[in-house]
Amino acid sequence: MTPQDFRAYPQPHEILERQKCDYNFRYQPNRTKHYYVKNTRKRTIITVYGEVTYTRTEYIDRLTSKMFCPVDRKIGLLPRQRYDNTIIFLAYELYSDHNSMIKVGKLIGDLIDSKYSISKNRKFKSIPRQTIRNMLTRIKSINVPLNTSENTPEILYVMADEKYIPSQNNDKKAHMVKAAQIFEDKVLTNQKGRYKLINKHLYLHYENNKDDFWDNVFDIIDTKYEFKKINTIYLMGDGASWIKRGISELKMPNVKIKPVLDGFHFKQAIEHITKDETYKKILYHYSIKNMKDDFKKVIEIIKTENPNRIEIIDEKSKYILNHLKEIRTLYKEVKIGCPMEQVISHSIASIFTSIPKAYGNKNISTYLNIRQHQQNGHDIRNLILQALQHSQNISFEEIDLTKEKYDFSFLKLPKNTYKINCLNHHFDKGI
Repeated sequence: MTPQDFRAYPQPHEILERQKCDYNFRYQPNRTKHYYVKNTRKRTIITVYGEVTYTRTEYIDRLTSKMFCPVDRKIGLLPRQRYDNTIIFLAYELYSDHNSMIKVGKLIGDLIDSKYSISKNRKFKSIPRQTIRNMLTRIKSINVPLNTSENTPEILYVMADEKYIPSQNNDKKAHMVKAAQIFEDKVLTNQKGRYKLINKHLYLHYENNKDDFWDNVFDIIDTKYEFKKINTIYLMGDGASWIKRGISELKMPNVKIKPVLDGFHFKQAIEHITKDETYKKILYHYSIKNMKDDFKKVIEIIKTENPNRIEIIDEKSKYILNHLKEIRTLYKEVKIGCPMEQVISHSIASIFTSIPKAYGNKNISTYLNIRQHQQNGHDIRNLILQALQHSQNISFEEIDLTKEKYDFSFLKLPKNTYKINCLNHHFDKGI
């Protein structure tokens, strides 16, 4: 195309600011060899300011016969997407700390063009639950690069436990979600008797026929710390067999893996054996001192006094006797307890099981991924925007278009990048 030919086209100063992208693509040299115009039509999307309608040109790819719209691509809109990306990242941000998609839909709906309106005829009162679900499942998972710790402690703590989340399957089986909390130590806060964990990192894992939980925990530790500088890892839990597997899975040369029994389950077992305060103190003492024979003698006395509870007494006493070494380690070496039950209650139960509901196999890992990043202190708003930048980053070798990411510069995005694992981008569901 010669300069004379180019002057025959409309000049940039004649094009409105919002039409520059459309103009630049349409009159790009050799565009007609790859794309031909299908039509020019309006598109309406819903934003936090209300409905926005704009006009753009749609093209057909001569090679694939698929439709392409450069303006939609520039601002990151997918086919049939009714809500802009600002509303999508708000959905992620709110759902990461709420236990209801209906509640999230109402909160966002109230922001759209009606935050201070008292009219009963407000157009946007709520976003449907199914629409919120479609937004949340747009990105299957986000893998955030871990920050390497400046100093590697000699002692590291790993707590592990599981939580069962109701399933939508007809067999009524629950989802087993495994959780690990990795931290360096605990420190007393200003509140009396309250502690906080230092440099904690939460990892949530839904197996779905793939048992790589301890492999992933190992990778997290290996990324954040220098294994050769770690002397001891205290592995704390309720003594379940899958937790004990971590002893071998986390093993490294010159690193001791010491199992520790969760103090909550130890005390709970004592409570199930007897309610008598004197007996409880004696059983605590014998357990911590590893006085197995004396412990058994007291159990026999309790059984004679409670003939109707022999089965539960045998079960709980056996549980304690099988973990006497771990109990002793808890009170003689660790001395910081094991607040994993609180972690499970706060990070999983409060969101997924506090109210009756069930989840499908395909989406539970997505919801856990969102919650995990929120609990680890990530800025969900910027995290999702970064993910949206990469979720459909398609380059065009023949024509120089948006080889970079979506243009979210008006939102002042950080420069950090994130790897994401996206779902198939043939979105037939209108979001």
